[in-house]
Amino acid sequence: MSAPRSNGPKFEGLAPLVDEATLAAAARPAARAAANREPASVTLARLLKRARHDEDMKWLRRVALAALCAALLVGGAFGVLALVPRPIPNYAQDPMDQIMEFTLLSDDFNRLPVEKRLELIKDLVARLKTMSGDDSSALAMFAASIEREMRRQMEENVKRLAVDVVDMFARDYESVPPEDAARFMNDRIVEFTRMMEDISGERSGLPEEPEARIAALRRQAQRDRDFARENAPTQMDARRVGDFIGFLRRDAEQVAGPEQRSRVTRFMRDMTRHLRDQDVATGKPLPPGSRPSTPPPPSAPAAPPTDGPG
Repeated sequence: MSAPRSNGPKFEGLAPLVDEATLAAAARPAARAAANREPASVTLARLLKRARHDEDMKWLRRVALAALCAALLVGGAFGVLALVPRPIPNYAQDPMDQIMEFTLLSDDFNRLPVEKRLELIKDLVARLKTMSGDDSSALAMFAASIEREMRRQMEENVKRLAVDVVDMFARDYESVPPEDAARFMNDRIVEFTRMMEDISGERSGLPEEPEARIAALRRQAQRDRDFARENAPTQMDARRVGDFIGFLRRDAEQVAGPEQRSRVTRFMRDMTRHLRDQDVATGKPLPPGSRPSTPPPPSAPAAPPTDGPG
């Protein structure tokens, strides 16, 4: 009686190397090995425990501690550098792109006192008036490299400077009695226009005398009001007014806190009323002849009379 014939694959000529028992063992699924494999979390916990306690793992503990200290030192150094203010560039000699980047694209410029920022702007204007060919090329490359986020920072720096300049006068205005408000406005208008002339290095075309300067600005304010009336929309619905007020609020909130925003808004409102010959408290037109004049600058006191000889 012959032996039963196997259904497995035939490897004729390879019987000395591969037999049926070997093929069966190779074809058996690896379920037993998978069942004996431990989870990754258990393996990691076992390795960490070994690294903490085994004597032969001291080198690993030392390396890990050194790496942790290095990471803390590097992170601390970057943190300190981020808090340390950048040095102010030399506006007369440093490269133009560095000056523009500091002025328009950094918060360090905003942290300077407003008087210092105005001084730097004056130096920048003087540098721009005498630009060399290298300065022009650097300025063009700077303008071409500005991206969207940079434009937001540049806009914020310009707005913040404008708000802080107005706030210089608005802070003093809070303590002015109502009867002296108009005279204070005249003095501040003359001071502001002369300060802008000094920064730009050019005359504004306004008269030099305070009274004539105020009169010229009043005429300009009247022309602006007449133009606004002539070109105002025939119908102002609630949605249009709401959108406009919302735009002003969002624009101011970018650069000023509530206290500063309220102070500057009140000062600008009263300044506009004053130039339009309105009462700064009520906004109503002033009666003829009630406009306060700008006092002339104080003259030197007269010398006391001296007694003649004898």
